[in-house]
Amino acid sequence: MIFRAFVRIVNRQTGEIGSYLTTNDPGPLADTNDFVEVDPVHQNKMTPDLPTKYVYLNGQLEALPPKQFDYQVMDYVQKQWVNPPDEAQWIVVRRTRNRLLLNSDWTDTASASARLGSVLNQQWLTYRQALRDVTLQTNPFAIVWPIAP
Repeated sequence: MIFRAFVRIVNRQTGEIGSYLTTNDPGPLADTNDFVEVDPVHQNKMTPDLPTKYVYLNGQLEALPPKQFDYQVMDYVQKQWVNPPDEAQWIVVRRTRNRLLLNSDWTDTASASARLGSVLNQQWLTYRQALRDVTLQTNPFAIVWPIAP
């Protein structure tokens, strides 16, 4: 009889779940990883997001606390959600700013003034400049976003 087990690979020091696999021989791995059998409660819930919702601590699978903000990342050493480094957050800010600029490109054409009228056209120009200036703010976690006209 062949024994097949669903196992998760867990970092012994942090409790971070690295991946899942099926094996005939759930045994220890070298270095910082362990094979750990998946308990029956979670065996049918093995989805790609399971490692981000659970952590293996004190010999059992524990649910992670909820995030306070979407941009937070799990610090598996402290076992809590933390703000990512500023550099990573600036990437998120620039990506959002670029999407907002792209969505308002229709207002920045040669015929925009005639189509929108001079007052509304000027409001869109001011808005788009304010979008470009968001990177001049000092805290990427507290960006004050301009409001589109």
